[in-house]
Amino acid sequence: GRCIAQIQPEWLEKIGGHLLKKSYGEPRWEKRSGQVSAFERATLYGLVVYSQRRIQYGHYHPAEAREIFIREALVGGEFDTRAPFFAYNQKLVREIENLEHKSRRLDVLVDDELIVAFYDQHLPADVWNAVLFEQWHKEATSSNPKLLYLNKDELMRHEAAG
Repeated sequence: GRCIAQIQPEWLEKIGGHLLKKSYGEPRWEKRSGQVSAFERATLYGLVVYSQRRIQYGHYHPAEAREIFIREALVGGEFDTRAPFFAYNQKLVREIENLEHKSRRLDVLVDDELIVAFYDQHLPADVWNAVLFEQWHKEATSSNPKLLYLNKDELMRHEAAG
């Protein structure tokens, strides 16, 4: 039966989609599209039906997508937004990095994990891409305009300041 007819993967997806085992790999932030994407791979009883299909990772793993969004986009600076807090926070980090350089100390700026924790504390669990962020941010900052602004004290290690 193997040599008689060729099977198209799309047929297997439509007819036996409930039997497919899907796995996701290589999630990463994409600045241009403003989302976390990954590759999806589907198998049917061990036989690869398709692989390397690009998907929006947040639809399948929102918590992981949110963490990547916070780390890469907000903390890593790989985010295209007009929100004033973002430029302000990036400028503040650069100022402290310049202070580190001038004082020849590498322990003035706090670890990225503390900045990640700041955003993690303020962002709701369902914000994992640029569109969702902008919608939430517009509503959240109408009542609290300084919600996501970092301050210098939060970004500097106190033992280094003294």
